[in-house]
Amino acid sequence: MRMAGYCFLTLLTCLPAILWADATADKGMALCYQIERDVNVMIDFTNTSCTPASGKGGALSFILNSSRPVFSIEKAKMGWLLAAIAATGAVLNKNKSTSVDEILMSDVLLMKQRIWYRISAETAKSLQRRAKADQIDLETMYSEISKSMSRVDVPLKLPAPNQQRPPS
Repeated sequence: MRMAGYCFLTLLTCLPAILWADATADKGMALCYQIERDVNVMIDFTNTSCTPASGKGGALSFILNSSRPVFSIEKAKMGWLLAAIAATGAVLNKNKSTSVDEILMSDVLLMKQRIWYRISAETAKSLQRRAKADQIDLETMYSEISKSMSRVDVPLKLPAPNQQRPPS
């Protein structure tokens, strides 16, 4: 009888965390669906996918990938980044209670090289709000996106949790 009581108490203790994780994952998938849909409506020369991931401090991160090499052609890169940031910023501005840390973006060629570009969710939300209010034009928005992005190189093999990364 004691074992059954212990298992029941353990389940009650863990259940809120399990439900929170499921609710966060479901919310992340729902937001990603909206982002994908909006980007793919605006940009018809590539297919964009969105994947939610766990970010810092329990927040979500979104990984946006283009099925075409948009980063290789300046005009395509500009159009795709504007659409990706506008769509993501709009979805996040409508869902203020959802904590999102960053947006990672890549394309089919960069993914093969394990390269993504990172921009903060706060920057995306701010740029979308300012563009919607006609406070900035598309050229300024693109310039600010370019300045705010940082490159992320993902190693081929991630180190084990107890190992240090080799110096870069």
